[in-house]
Amino acid sequence: MDTIEYDEQDLFVVDFARNIYNITDENDDDIENFDNFEEIHEENIQGRGSNRGRGRGRGRGKGRGRGGGRNNNSERDNNNGEQIAQLLPLLFFNVFQHVRPLHEFKINLSRDFLLSPSPYSIFSLFFSLEQIEIIVKNTNKYAYVKNAGEGRDWKELTMKKFKIWLAILIYAGVFKLPSIRDYWNKDSEFPEHKITTFMSLIRFEQIKRFMHISDCTIPPEFWYSKVDPLATHIQTVFKTICIPSSNVSIDEMIARFSGRSAHTVRIENKLTPEEIQQVSDLSKVGNEVYHLTSQLPIEDKSFNIYMDNYFSSIKFFKYLREKKIGACGTVRTNSANFPKVLKVNKKLDWDTLSGVVVNNTLAILWIDNGPVTMLSTIH
Repeated sequence: MDTIEYDEQDLFVVDFARNIYNITDENDDDIENFDNFEEIHEENIQGRGSNRGRGRGRGRGKGRGRGGGRNNNSERDNNNGEQIAQLLPLLFFNVFQHVRPLHEFKINLSRDFLLSPSPYSIFSLFFSLEQIEIIVKNTNKYAYVKNAGEGRDWKELTMKKFKIWLAILIYAGVFKLPSIRDYWNKDSEFPEHKITTFMSLIRFEQIKRFMHISDCTIPPEFWYSKVDPLATHIQTVFKTICIPSSNVSIDEMIARFSGRSAHTVRIENKLTPEEIQQVSDLSKVGNEVYHLTSQLPIEDKSFNIYMDNYFSSIKFFKYLREKKIGACGTVRTNSANFPKVLKVNKKLDWDTLSGVVVNNTLAILWIDNGPVTMLSTIH
């Protein structure tokens, strides 16, 4: 079809709803070989809003009202012999549609509870009396197995004493001091912490040494078995009372750690050289993210997962789509199956936007101060 019949905006302004280039199995080889971009006039490849200029009023002489419009830029670029990248014509993208409508964040608690919640009542939702009783029982059992009474005298732990110990532990997390012993320091130069009058330092350290959440007589089945059943209980309570909104983000978190763990991951250019991913078929990271996502009520609710380029890949987004989960996030250009036509290192105007469809996933290129590459199944 003759391109003269089309307006410039129809050719080169990318609209996600109608302008997506669909890579099929038949033309994959052609796309792989599309390394040399044709030199064309910059007027033919301007992105949306190209009359805005690249500087956006930043003093570069290319913003609005400064005589730095598109035509002047094109003439200057051509005079400098710069090569301009050509974007391919684009077709329709089938955006992923949820069966159920999107929803807002919701808390499933009684009206009376929400009207007058106390810190202790909220804490008790997660540390119930039943869970405290289990911890006290397993702590006494562990102390007996370790012959706790051979050195210092060991008095059997009660629920009352454990609550005091737990209160001191929470207090120490709020009012931090260099050492736990400083809370019992009677020197007049130190502040007085009255909460420590309910338990001696020796007793606090004893309970801390033998405190055990799981039953020590049962061999652990998994690496996290030592924090069960408390961990499972807390997770169940969270799922019951808290329903996240449809739009959920997943990100990695750095935890200071110097020990050995199979879950330690090295990431370059991070402040901490060793980090534990707090987030987990596909790749190891893809498994972790999907494991977290599967904890959401995906059978009853609709969810869109947002992530950065550490997690995103075309293969993973396709997998999430098959599981009826939307996804969006930035992506690295060296990610597997990312289309070469969007790996543009040549000059493009600010706000240029283009996209290519690969495996029911939209790969996007947007020009800001530099190229921004993204993946999406929901746009």
